[in-house]
Amino acid sequence: MTYQGTPAPGDAGAYPPQQGYALPQSAYPPPPGYPPQPGYMPQGYPPQPGYPPYGFQPGTAPTPPMLAIGFEYGGFWIREAARTLDISALYGLSLLLGITFVGIVLIPFLWIGYFPYFWSKGQTPGQRVCGLRLVRESDGMPIDAGAAIVRFIVVIAELLGLIVLVGLLGLIWPAFEARKRAWHDMAAGTLLMHAQLYGG
Repeated sequence: MTYQGTPAPGDAGAYPPQQGYALPQSAYPPPPGYPPQPGYMPQGYPPQPGYPPYGFQPGTAPTPPMLAIGFEYGGFWIREAARTLDISALYGLSLLLGITFVGIVLIPFLWIGYFPYFWSKGQTPGQRVCGLRLVRESDGMPIDAGAAIVRFIVVIAELLGLIVLVGLLGLIWPAFEARKRAWHDMAAGTLLMHAQLYGG
């Protein structure tokens, strides 16, 4: 049964929206004084440098487009500061362990495992002090152990390459690359971001 003014079956969409018909709420801009509704994106206002895009909540991972336009990457000097703190911590721990024979045996494992372990947890102690966090380039989530190991192997290759200056180029690459990635970041698919955007 059909009623007057109602489209017959198969004729859906034959009539334009009637007076009083409302589009989904997210299609309208919010009234003055009210926060934007979920799904509404203001038009004509691009994301500002250094600020997370609209809709981002601290402690959550951004989508790849957000990584490209709205987030601040860890630059060359802050990366080197974090690395210096981590290496200093490793030297200090090595001195403490070196007091005993067992400690001497453990030192190589400390140096080999330190960075991959903490990278897979999101940040090393040095990166934490410097306010940095390591994430996957593809989706902004924490990296896994495999990516951490790949990153570490390429770092070692870069350090060995310092002899012929090729490795130096890989280490200073963040100073010139748009997303501040070193060669080991490119190999492992990682990004070093400012940690406050992830809730610390």
